Amino acid sequence: MYNLNISRADFGALAADILESANELRFQAGGGSMTPFIRDGDILLIQPRSAVRRGDVILCRLGNDRVLAHRVVKIIEDHKDTKLLIKGDALQRSDGYISLKDVLGRVAAVERGGRRIALDAAPWRLAGLLWVVLSPFSRRVYRVAACVKHKICN
Repeated sequence: MYNLNISRADFGALAADILESANELRFQAGGGSMTPFIRDGDILLIQPRSAVRRGDVILCRLGNDRVLAHRVVKIIEDHKDTKLLIKGDALQRSDGYISLKDVLGRVAAVERGGRRIALDAAPWRLAGLLWVVLSPFSRRVYRVAACVKHKICN
């Protein structure tokens, strides 16, 4: 894997070029907005844009130079455009609605510690959908689960 130091805008343009030419993209995730499903340092495998479903994690443009991988919480279709409400799994608030045209690709898999987690596999797809349904409470659910796992509850 190559370590490229490029700006956000350049990364967005490069990602769009790679995915629009029907190639897959791999890169290292940065940040904790998608915890627990995607962690800081995980390797993401992005496939070119295909049908987007509620619960999918997508790579998309947000604004002029921001590219991020967040989950589709809601889909609204009208006669002009399809709008997607996106949100980081660990965040309390959504990022707002984006246009379907702003989707670059879909996160197909996460690589962590030598393991590959296929997000399209039935258990992970179900977990993502359940996370969306529990979205108003997901932050609390995650904190309680982490507390129990690490036995640090007060």
